[in-house]
Amino acid sequence: MRDATRRLRKKLKDNCYKSETIDKIVEFYTKGMRLRMKCPNCGFWNRIEVNKLFIEQETSERKVKAYIPIYEPLKTETCKKCKSIIAKPKELIRIIKGK
Repeated sequence: MRDATRRLRKKLKDNCYKSETIDKIVEFYTKGMRLRMKCPNCGFWNRIEVNKLFIEQETSERKVKAYIPIYEPLKTETCKKCKSIIAKPKELIRIIKGK
């Protein structure tokens, strides 16, 4: 079980959710999904199978907690057009808004 999933389960259990509800919530937030990612070489938009994780970010106030969504590819993905590798399983992907 991943560390982020374990933390999410503990947080939900501390808030007095039933175990069935916890399972449904964790499955919803961590299930595999398809992420659209642009190839840096040719600009082709590819769909990548990923798991969505949440990483806790430090804030200036200790009572406020912020979670950042990060994506983990399930397998090595190559661009459908130019065949270059665009995602590896052990590299996390963070979405940054561009201009």
